[in-house]
Amino acid sequence: MQKHPKTGDIVSIMTTTLNPFSEIKSKTIVIKYGGSALGEHTQVQPLFQEIATLQAQGIQVLLVHGGGPQISQMLSRLQIESKHIDGLRITDQETVEVAEMVLCGSINKRIVSSLQRVNVNALGLSGKDLNLFSVKPKKHASVNLGYFGDVETINTSQISFLLSQPLIPVIAPIGTDVSGATFMLDADHLASQIASALQADKLFILTNVAGVLRDATNNTSVINALSSQEAEDLLNQGHISGGMIPKLQSCIDAVKTGVSQAYIFNGETANSLLMNASSTETIGTVLSL
Repeated sequence: MQKHPKTGDIVSIMTTTLNPFSEIKSKTIVIKYGGSALGEHTQVQPLFQEIATLQAQGIQVLLVHGGGPQISQMLSRLQIESKHIDGLRITDQETVEVAEMVLCGSINKRIVSSLQRVNVNALGLSGKDLNLFSVKPKKHASVNLGYFGDVETINTSQISFLLSQPLIPVIAPIGTDVSGATFMLDADHLASQIASALQADKLFILTNVAGVLRDATNNTSVINALSSQEAEDLLNQGHISGGMIPKLQSCIDAVKTGVSQAYIFNGETANSLLMNASSTETIGTVLSL
């Protein structure tokens, strides 16, 4: 694992790397922070310093987070079976209650606290707050996913208002349908939908792998750049599996609906957020139309 730089080094990177972005204010970046990327506190804190650097450059940042591993751990402790298909969680009533507790509780507040520690005001939210988004049941060809949802609507005006304030919204993938029933969502899909609704400049999907791989057994076989069509071909050919399926599909959806670029990369790689934000060097995989 590469080491993150010290705070003084980050300031230097801000000066030398972000020049292309610092000249253009009001850029919007949506970051999806996966549960698999939530490592030890000492490992992830420098990442939040990088987020603080982006905000200091006048860039609007919105963070959507997941928490799949943490949900599975809590379900195991409660002796509730975890079931998945194509990277999606099959969610009964017990499971969605646990998911809401983990996502809106411990994970959301941990991220908010980490941002506050680097002097960034952060506001923890879900779709239930301010009617940020509404949900409909997600369809799957072979199984009933239960209380696992798809985005129905995004409250763009409310999110834009939040981004106009000196804070970073931190959004958990929990929302309600028209009847008020609670659903969990795939955080990659939610981040993609929000990025599209905002016409964001970039969507970053942070995970614990280096990017989209030519060889799933070789973490160095990263495909650095893909068009949306090339990415669709990889999915159709069965080259992509597990949790990378919704990540790649979410990036495809984003660039097809107005997001300039979408990235999948390892959030633990030093300076990856700053470099991808400035476009000086691609870390991981970048998708464009």
